[in-house]
Amino acid sequence: MKPGWLDEAVALLLRRGRLLLKAYPGAGKSTLFPLRLLSALPGKVLLFEPRRVAARAVAARLAENLGEPLGKTVGYRVRLEGEEGPKTRLLVMTEGLLARRLLEDPTLEGISAVLLDEAHERHLEGDLALALLLRLQETLRPDLKIALLTATPDPDLEGALGGAVLEVEGEGHPVEVFHLKRPPEAPWSPSPPTTPEAPSWREKGTFWSSSRGGGR
Repeated sequence: MKPGWLDEAVALLLRRGRLLLKAYPGAGKSTLFPLRLLSALPGKVLLFEPRRVAARAVAARLAENLGEPLGKTVGYRVRLEGEEGPKTRLLVMTEGLLARRLLEDPTLEGISAVLLDEAHERHLEGDLALALLLRLQETLRPDLKIALLTATPDPDLEGALGGAVLEVEGEGHPVEVFHLKRPPEAPWSPSPPTTPEAPSWREKGTFWSSSRGGGR
């Protein structure tokens, strides 16, 4: 993993206003980067997920990383459900709620940054959300920070966003391959069983049998 990529990503977003963050699954683009960005901004941060299950799970993980209960600093809001409080500064939502949020508050007052997770999953709601956010930034909110988070490179996203691009590469781990030797007497037959057969013998007219789990 590229050391210090979280600080580099935050610095790029603060300087350029727009960021396409490409990181492999598990790097922390959804569960670490929003928290680091939150500490560098005065207002709230909105993180949009394409599905309700993902929104709830990501919000729970973010709160866990802070060591706080869900609904304090980190909250979530999906259709007909949510958990947030007066101290909530990082709100995880589904993309379908963004258009409604913009209708209720066209300038997104008090919001410092908007993050769109899984941006490579191109669909109508995601593309509409991005278009509305870019228009808002170009007209009424030049201070608004916009970031796209993705695990899959997409040249169309880079062209649509027109901002900084940061790619976080994963670590490589050596892999060793071992092959079992085949029995010389039958190279193409299945391997012999590893459990030895139970011995049996007869002594002085008494039959003894040893079996797995059995007795005398």
